[in-house]
Amino acid sequence: VGVDPWAKLMPLRAADEDGNFSWAAIEQAVAHGLANGVKLFNGSFGGPDNDPAFDDLMRANPDALFVFSSGNGGSDQLGDNHDLTSGSAHRYPCDSQLENVIFVGASDWTDQLTRFSDFGVKSVDLLAPGASVYAAKPCTTPASAPGDQTECPWDEQDPTRPVGLGGGPFAFQLLSGTSMAAPAVAGAAALVWQKCPALKSSQVKRAIVQSVDAIASVSSKVAYGGRLDVGRAVGAVS
Repeated sequence: VGVDPWAKLMPLRAADEDGNFSWAAIEQAVAHGLANGVKLFNGSFGGPDNDPAFDDLMRANPDALFVFSSGNGGSDQLGDNHDLTSGSAHRYPCDSQLENVIFVGASDWTDQLTRFSDFGVKSVDLLAPGASVYAAKPCTTPASAPGDQTECPWDEQDPTRPVGLGGGPFAFQLLSGTSMAAPAVAGAAALVWQKCPALKSSQVKRAIVQSVDAIASVSSKVAYGGRLDVGRAVGAVS
């Protein structure tokens, strides 16, 4: 909603009650979306094992664009290099080389790669803001001290109450992760498509990844060496 409040959304559930995914369930959810007119998918999932059936599904639907988060570094929460093709650092689907797929890492408030974001110059396309982003998730526990924003921002007026954007109960949390970054790119893709509905998914992808704000420190970390620039992406098409 912070990028494209006019977009129409279809939630597609693929996880079970414990938050576990199977590729069969993901494929079923995507197939349901495709059958009901969805052309832009945003997802945050992955694992060390490739799934040829999911690759085939995305390849068979070139008119759809798939936007995925790169991941948050595994159990140590330190970003991993997805260019490694084996071992714990490898995370499919980040090595899918399809023209209708975008992989997104997370940048912080200073336009740097966050320490938790996975990366890879061959497997992650660009960065988008993913640190301390207001999320549509109500606050439940107030921060214990200034600077602690793991749950909710600190309220200098009344530190005993949950507080977030707007203040008071049911205000929004600040969350971090590549799962916060990928939807910003999906929102940008929706804006580009709204401006030019006839574009192919590969053209929408190029408009986004080729219009990034270049960041020298990530030139060797992500394929297009920069952070999402929504205005420039929309301005790049006509």
